[in-house]
Amino acid sequence: MTAPFASTAAAEPSVIKFEFVPFTPDLNEPFCRLFAKEGFDRSSEYLRWGFRSVPGNGWAALARDRDREGEIIGVMAMVPTKIRAGSEIVRGFQAVDLVVDEDYRGRGVFMGLGKALLDGAESLGAAMVWGFPNESAAHAWFNRFGWLKLGPVPYMIRPLRSGFVLGRLAPAMRRVDFRLTRRPRPVAGLREVKRFDAKAGRLWQQFARSTGCALDRNADWLNWRIVDRPGAGYRTVAAYADGEMAALVTSAIVPRYGGVIHFVLEALCRGSADTRLLADVLRHEIRRAADAGADAALCWCPASAPSRGAYLRSGFVPLPEWMRPAKTYLGVKPLGPLPEVVTSDRGWYVSFLDFDVI
Repeated sequence: MTAPFASTAAAEPSVIKFEFVPFTPDLNEPFCRLFAKEGFDRSSEYLRWGFRSVPGNGWAALARDRDREGEIIGVMAMVPTKIRAGSEIVRGFQAVDLVVDEDYRGRGVFMGLGKALLDGAESLGAAMVWGFPNESAAHAWFNRFGWLKLGPVPYMIRPLRSGFVLGRLAPAMRRVDFRLTRRPRPVAGLREVKRFDAKAGRLWQQFARSTGCALDRNADWLNWRIVDRPGAGYRTVAAYADGEMAALVTSAIVPRYGGVIHFVLEALCRGSADTRLLADVLRHEIRRAADAGADAALCWCPASAPSRGAYLRSGFVPLPEWMRPAKTYLGVKPLGPLPEVVTSDRGWYVSFLDFDVI
């Protein structure tokens, strides 16, 4: 493990000090304080979970104010990931959390944190850093730090109530509100999944054969991300055939974007032969969400994904640019040689399961 190092390669080096350190429990309090000041809920329990991911311990770039006894005034964090690219495994880090105290903005803190993070990841031998910059961070990542922009995230939507969509056209039209779902046909062999086992791992391996590259979703990672996450309220159901898991859907119902959203975090099937089955599982969960008061279902699904056909069959369509809740991009910063598919704008499979804020 590489030792922590300090950097002063940013504005006001005599005042602000930058460090790159492994995440430890003593960072819980300053992290929670900074995020709470910006209106984000980051509990100690969440931080312990998030920075103890399956591939290993998380790391963070810190900005400290020397004039305030080294108080932490900015954080940029990352967690280790394994990216499956064909038969290769690429080890790198996903950038997940960024916050700068509002009193220090415009003083070079973001740039200092970014440099410390990328230098630190390279010192650890990572082949890449990747993540989902939003519009406010995109310019710096792509133009100042040399990240590759692989396009906007692939939103799809399934309206569940007319008023939610019509209200986006004109607020008064929200009153024209009725359900847009029908009762789906029963799904044989469907049951709720409380914990993932080797069957889920085999399902992922079969699904991954038709993807260019993706974060490796083995059973241990699925348990960490879905089952062990504190307070998430996720629901996972799977359909089984011949004793094997054939199709899986993980979702959550969350008040957001001026309505109630059914977020489909993941939808997997073994291959094209199970597309219809996966569509049936999606319809089942969509109807359940509509019964619970959801206004729309959202997912991320690239056009090349093996699950795209199932989403289309169950009523999802690409989300128009004007309806997108935020401008978010997939980006990669190479730190060493990478398989070509990792740097291609058509190579990646992503879903909401890769996004850490839902």
